[in-house]
Amino acid sequence: MRILPVVCVWRQVEVVDGDGVAEHRMAMVPLARYSNLAGRQYHANEEYPLVPLEPRSRASHSQYFAALNDGFESLPEGPQLAAIAKRLNIKTIPPSGFTDSEHFRKWALCETNWCDLLEFDFDSVKDATTVAKLYRRADTYAQILVRGAHVTIKEAKSQSAAAMAKQPFEESKRAVLDLLETMIGVAKGTLNKEGGRAA
Repeated sequence: MRILPVVCVWRQVEVVDGDGVAEHRMAMVPLARYSNLAGRQYHANEEYPLVPLEPRSRASHSQYFAALNDGFESLPEGPQLAAIAKRLNIKTIPPSGFTDSEHFRKWALCETNWCDLLEFDFDSVKDATTVAKLYRRADTYAQILVRGAHVTIKEAKSQSAAAMAKQPFEESKRAVLDLLETMIGVAKGTLNKEGGRAA
């Protein structure tokens, strides 16, 4: 299960020990709207590290998708895309190309290692193929490689505000746009500047 951020307030609470003695302590208490989520994700008396998340910029998020869409429009198709892949030694470009900028984004996240990697060994090629087909239905954009009875799956990390803090978002954003800029043959940072004007 993917752990989602739970917004808490640092406040004083009353804690009653086994002998019924009450003591006031400071504690992180989930906001009411997060209590069900916290109850599903966390277990009583277990320890969990807390890390503050720096809020992400909505402007940066909008700029990213504007830059991505602009760059994707300049990405060649067919034989030209295959030639670019060969020149850059990229072996994972889908044979039929990219359906849209979302497909490209998720592919680029996998290509730049902003992904979750799953590997499975099965008893037969048939089992491996069956699981690969089932996984494909669950995630249209995952990179799935079947070699005999071995299956490797790369699933792009979510770049949503709930799933990714500011710093990893900025790093993954830069990785995706750098790869796209390389593929369309423009200088690094071009899409960031252009997307910023479009956002």
